[in-house]
Amino acid sequence: LAIPDSGRGLDHALAVPRSLLSQVFAEAVEAEPAVSWHWGTAVTSAGADGAARIREADGSASTIRARLVIGADGTSSQVRNPEGFGATVRHTGQRYLRGLVEAPNACGVPAGEYWTAQGLFGLVPLADGSTYFYADGGDMAPRDLEPHAIARRWASALPPVRPLLERITGDTTLLLNEVTEVICARYVDGRRVLIGDAAHAMAPTLGQGANSAFVDAAVLTHLLASGQSQLQALAGFDRRRRPAVTVVQRDAHRFMRVTAPHGRLVSGGRNVAARLALRGPTPRGRLARIQQEDPVDLLEIANRV
Repeated sequence: LAIPDSGRGLDHALAVPRSLLSQVFAEAVEAEPAVSWHWGTAVTSAGADGAARIREADGSASTIRARLVIGADGTSSQVRNPEGFGATVRHTGQRYLRGLVEAPNACGVPAGEYWTAQGLFGLVPLADGSTYFYADGGDMAPRDLEPHAIARRWASALPPVRPLLERITGDTTLLLNEVTEVICARYVDGRRVLIGDAAHAMAPTLGQGANSAFVDAAVLTHLLASGQSQLQALAGFDRRRRPAVTVVQRDAHRFMRVTAPHGRLVSGGRNVAARLALRGPTPRGRLARIQQEDPVDLLEIANRV
């Protein structure tokens, strides 16, 4: 995966298809002799003492003991439990539709996010000629994911995207998910540590869900390899990551509420306030807060490790 050198700073972004990213990760793991794959194996629970209960593909179960159990198993994490991490799982009721369409250069629609009476709509063209889009799901159900119905739904709210949505076919992969938020009072409990959605699932409105997981992995790896004790490294991870991610979680939740469908009067007032806010200089501190860490610093961490 070739990543362009855009220098330091937070004024640039790179969009990568998840399938390509998964392929890159899989190849990296296969090239690492110290890592082994266990396909069809599930962790059903894990304790603060490092004992993890394992279920094999054939249904047999066993317990392994580890120096450290890293829970990177998503919103329905089996490593996480409410008592050990002070975890709260919140089902917001807000849905988003996502898809990847064969549409070079997004059919001429400028990339970005659009706030409409129908809710949020965003799109990002990718280098392979496809376009990733996401949209407020409203009251849609899986049975509503019919190509022409989606195009009609957005025809009046955002007419320029209709040609893009009309390229949806029966073979297009579409996802309709409810936003589930996970808030933890701590990311570390004994020999267990949570990263990614297992620790801090958030609304997708700031685009920092997966990015935050990558930052978690880089920082945790760096601290564990720094020469300090595991206890010190885990405590440092919690201090460094939890406050930063909590702020992003909160802002993403607020943004989700602001961009949700509203009546015409409320939407008009919201849009006026947004335009006034954008007249001033972009607050660099706010952008840095959302990104949490400078990507160049993270790359240097990865190279050192």
